[in-house]
Amino acid sequence: TFTDAHGGAIGQLRAVHTYAAPGEQTITTTVTDDDGGVTTVTRTIEVMSPEDALATVADQLTGLIGATADADIAAALTSARDEVIGNHDGTPPTNGAVDQLDADDPVSAITKIAAALEDLTAAESLGAGDLSALKDLLGLVAEGIATEVEQQARAAIPSPSRGQDK
Repeated sequence: TFTDAHGGAIGQLRAVHTYAAPGEQTITTTVTDDDGGVTTVTRTIEVMSPEDALATVADQLTGLIGATADADIAAALTSARDEVIGNHDGTPPTNGAVDQLDADDPVSAITKIAAALEDLTAAESLGAGDLSALKDLLGLVAEGIATEVEQQARAAIPSPSRGQDK
């Protein structure tokens, strides 16, 4: 987000880029105004794999579960964590989003993430506070998984011939 020094105009810049691999990345943005004024901002970000992001969410949920004295909130947060990493009571233990990714089942992984999002919404309604950051990260993970599957599908389907295209 940026503001105009004259007139108070507010603007926003948004760009989307998919990184090929997890790791630290540096992003530089340059904004030039109509008078030729230039502002450059550089930020370093950590790009995570879906599995890394899910582990981060699970760790944060574990911390929140330990910090709450409310049994209902703890139950909702525990349910969300179980949807993310599984409760490993099954045989075999393939009942969390991470397990589904390991089993190469992206649809089930996204389904588990959706269930975790519902649990986090329930925890918020019970008074757990603002869990938007966790919900946003889970949403990004689901989007990343879906995008990867779409890219794989596009690569697997040959381009149509001119006649087929017509």
